Amino acid sequence: MSTPPVASLAKRFHIYGYEPNRDLILEALRTPDEIGRILRVHLALEQQMNGLIDHVAKRVVSKSASFAAKVISLRCMGIENNSCDVLESFNNLRNKFAHNPRATVANNKSIAEKIIGHALHDLADLGAFQVHFSETDKDLHKFSDLEIGQKILVIGAIYASYLGNMPHNRVFSPPASAPVPKKT
Repeated sequence: MSTPPVASLAKRFHIYGYEPNRDLILEALRTPDEIGRILRVHLALEQQMNGLIDHVAKRVVSKSASFAAKVISLRCMGIENNSCDVLESFNNLRNKFAHNPRATVANNKSIAEKIIGHALHDLADLGAFQVHFSETDKDLHKFSDLEIGQKILVIGAIYASYLGNMPHNRVFSPPASAPVPKKT
């Protein structure tokens, strides 16, 4: 992967009117190695999931709750299945990176393509989305022209913003049967 998108992209995360964990996303985008980028974007996604679940459930999510359990909670809260599929695929990719020091997006292309496919289904105009590759880069680069690893980072950042914005723009009532991970 060439230079990852950096601060100029993160400055645009207010697409949905909210900037979640901007510093963490900036770190992910600036990290020179793929493992670090994927793990940091995954962490940003998980932190936003925690915040959304905390907001809806009116209680703090257990630190021991798995990412998968949190996705189930989001599904029960009415978050779109396709968005949850993106999160599950990110978790699968993160697990590949966390347990294999030689992992790359290229050798996990099928998972990366699932993330991209689900995101394109959710965000009809994603292919036309444009990003800068550095703070000094004046050129906008079309999402559809990015390398696969760069696409994954952009999608992770967009979904973190999307999740972080939900408490501000949506009304939730958690179903009584929602398996919200409780803090013990």
